[in-house]
Amino acid sequence: MNLRASVSAIVLACTAGGAGCAATGPEPQWVDSVIYCPSEQVLWEFLLLSLDKTGFPKGIGTDPNRRTIDTGWRISLAPFKGKGWREKASVVVERIEAGRYEVRVRVERETNEDLLRPLDPSFAQWEPTDDNVEHAQHVLTFLESFIGNDLDLDSGQRVRRDPDRLP
Repeated sequence: MNLRASVSAIVLACTAGGAGCAATGPEPQWVDSVIYCPSEQVLWEFLLLSLDKTGFPKGIGTDPNRRTIDTGWRISLAPFKGKGWREKASVVVERIEAGRYEVRVRVERETNEDLLRPLDPSFAQWEPTDDNVEHAQHVLTFLESFIGNDLDLDSGQRVRRDPDRLP
């Protein structure tokens, strides 16, 4: 084996090994809630309204047939490295039974790590960071307030409605 073949084999092995060891983004953190709603269409409209009220722009990933929503990115730039961020919400709805749905929300967050031009979105270098669980809960809170799920003010816990008593 000549020197060129040996070097090629070493470079190929290092490249292949490095690709397998590459770090992936942080683990997705979903927030979920069981929602009682008389119809799926009403739930869908209130979900879109909740996302709009919490500041997420409409995205191209809205699919009522698959019961999924992926919003556009909400961007907030800052003049320091790592302080600017962008967030995107993902929602999955699963029908449990008639009038009862499980709604799962994830707010994916990335920070801008560009050092030279952190206020210019065309030069932004987005790095994944931990999901924003608080904003995901905020979306669910808006949804529950629109639909009217009961909340026990003394304990701060949600009171599950009787499925026979739909709003």
